[in-house]
Amino acid sequence: MMTDQPSLSTIDYGYTAVSDSPIKTTAITSAGTTIPRVAGHDPLGELAERIHKANQRFGKAFADWISVVGEQLKQARISLARKGSGNFERWCSDEIGWSPQYVRKLISAHETIERIRRTETIVSVLPSSESQCRELAKAPEELRVKAWQAAVAMAQETGKPPSANSVKQAVRNVSGPPRGERSMDRYIDVYRCG
Repeated sequence: MMTDQPSLSTIDYGYTAVSDSPIKTTAITSAGTTIPRVAGHDPLGELAERIHKANQRFGKAFADWISVVGEQLKQARISLARKGSGNFERWCSDEIGWSPQYVRKLISAHETIERIRRTETIVSVLPSSESQCRELAKAPEELRVKAWQAAVAMAQETGKPPSANSVKQAVRNVSGPPRGERSMDRYIDVYRCG
């Protein structure tokens, strides 16, 4: 039995036009939400489609996935800014189903991984999660590769992949504690010595 309704397993981002009059079609996202579409060419719709396809294709290969998804998100943000009427945060929510906070984290992770890839230092293992990239981004840019290599070395000792906490520790080891913590240590030492 054939129905005109797409199933939840179907992802249809196409557009349909009948005799030059646009009609609404629907798309089922990977989250199972239905989004109404208006017929016509929409480059932002195509970017959303590419993001969903990359999400499916790369699965757990985070570095490859974030390279594609992060770049597509940046292109969407630029395109909407050029239009002057688009709201990137609303587009992310409506078209992809991701919160603006999550999208900002993904773009930041993309930029962090791309900076690591562009360095002259050969890095055999790249970050595999957004949380690792978030911690790594806290290091000064010139020390990020060194911090990442330290996190990988610490993880190899345990036989587990680097966690966000091990990256955080590596960042501290390489760049020292954050400025506010250093000054607090001084006050604590003064208090103890009294």
